[in-house]
Amino acid sequence: MVSDALTHACDQPTIIAYNSHLQSYVDFCKEYNLNPYPSEQQLARYIVYMCDVIKPPTVETYLSGNVYRLQPFYPDIKSNRDSDSAKQVLKGCGRLKSTTILHKLPLSFAQVENISTHYRANNTIDDNLFLAILTGGFFGLLRIGEITDPDDPLLTNRKKITRRNSFITEGSAPKSAALSHKTNLKRNRRSSYPVVNIARYVLLRDRRFPDADWLWLTSRGVPPSRTWFLYRFHQFFPKESGGHSLRAGGATLLARYNYDFNSIQALASDLLYMGCHSQ
Repeated sequence: MVSDALTHACDQPTIIAYNSHLQSYVDFCKEYNLNPYPSEQQLARYIVYMCDVIKPPTVETYLSGNVYRLQPFYPDIKSNRDSDSAKQVLKGCGRLKSTTILHKLPLSFAQVENISTHYRANNTIDDNLFLAILTGGFFGLLRIGEITDPDDPLLTNRKKITRRNSFITEGSAPKSAALSHKTNLKRNRRSSYPVVNIARYVLLRDRRFPDADWLWLTSRGVPPSRTWFLYRFHQFFPKESGGHSLRAGGATLLARYNYDFNSIQALASDLLYMGCHSQ
């Protein structure tokens, strides 16, 4: 039972990533004919080795994966990874290999409103799904990975996909926990109003797929993938914008409404899907 519990301690996508991290360490040891024991010195060499291939912040993630996978065999790997020497080498590589961090441009309220107006009279399920994701992600401060499937099917976790029965209506109006913050946006009825857009999509979705479990479905009856969304997204926005632009744009809008940094962080952590409640 204990072994089964440990096996399921991480999601499958995380395990796949950790296995990839471990493989990089195995390849490193093979290339230099090294004993696999992860001493402080060896981890320092591994850090330098990997920083020639990937960015230092990503190497830190690789170290975490190796700690998880190797700790049952080498119990002191965590203390070696947390040693001053390993930290200093990683810090030094960060300075030597530093690059300009490129953030995706945040969307503006005007941009979201323009796209919403463009789709206002459209009755296709795919267009309404795209609009529901766009406005829901923007106002709900959602990551694109919370609304779409990964492109790699092996990384898909069906337990985390929003179900249709999580969408609740009160009377004739959808109920939205995500719009509980008191801004003027809550009371507007513009084209970009997310609860209305999601409700319109759900109406079309229920007519087409009345017995399907998942809330977000394309016209093919499958959850939208990241590529599916970004293909449509980049018909309106340049490559400098991306999936994170929704969350960044929504947070920027809240800042304009005088929300302080801590409040925005709390909203980003706690807001549920527009019009949806976990049950």
